[in-house]
Amino acid sequence: MPIVSNDIKFYESGDNHGGTLTNTVAQDFNVMGSFTGAQTSAGETRYACVYLRNDSATNTALSMEVSLGAVTDFGTVSASIGLGSALKNQDETTVADKNTAPAGVSFIATGALAVGDLTVSQYKAVWLRLIVPAGTSPKNEFTIPLTVTLSTGE
Repeated sequence: MPIVSNDIKFYESGDNHGGTLTNTVAQDFNVMGSFTGAQTSAGETRYACVYLRNDSATNTALSMEVSLGAVTDFGTVSASIGLGSALKNQDETTVADKNTAPAGVSFIATGALAVGDLTVSQYKAVWLRLIVPAGTSPKNEFTIPLTVTLSTGE
């Protein structure tokens, strides 16, 4: 039986700053938190770590890629993603806070990140970056949609 889309999920990391993979499924990728008027007025860059995991009980997810989905209602705010520097099935190094860039991660705003194959229960870290330029209007949240493509092995 081939792998199905419900077998592939994103999970939050501890405080979304890297570190331990949690059992909390990342919902709608609102992992950046709220922005106050002062923060958007001054401008701010934030980072968050999620883990892409193959929850299939029997199948390997082949040739996986992650890309940004359609980002809407951001104005001048920009989103980008990067693969974590830790190996598969290893936790990312925790960063000090949401404004600290992870070491060794290269971010892209277009195109796809090649994750490769994920065997049963295997995971890989994906970092999200959100750049809010100075003078941006206040907004409660920015949702960063992620898209996963893979081969089912058929």
